[in-house]
Amino acid sequence: MTTKADVLLIAPELATVSDDLFNLVLADASREVSSSSVGRYASEAQRYLTAHILTLLNSAGAEAGASGFVESMKTGDVSLSYATAKGAISGRITRYDATIYGQRYILLLRRKIIPAVVY
Repeated sequence: MTTKADVLLIAPELATVSDDLFNLVLADASREVSSSSVGRYASEAQRYLTAHILTLLNSAGAEAGASGFVESMKTGDVSLSYATAKGAISGRITRYDATIYGQRYILLLRRKIIPAVVY
């Protein structure tokens, strides 16, 4: 079973997250990721999924006016748009590629996938 201390080893920036929220997300990730879904990578996948979700929640809960993830860029006449907290909950920003932790989580899931052999 993954612990808060385990997650903080890979994502020390999450140390300010409340214990209640941390434990809730960790419990959710533990239910979602099991040894039957990712085999021996279960604990590692739980850590990265927890860090991914908490990173998104931290971004969504940032102060008003604070910038989030870059949503779009433009070079001519320079333009830059940031995702909002609303987008973090309901939009594209919830994808696993939105954080380095989500990217690692997907990599771990792919390790478990066994390709079908067609004869």
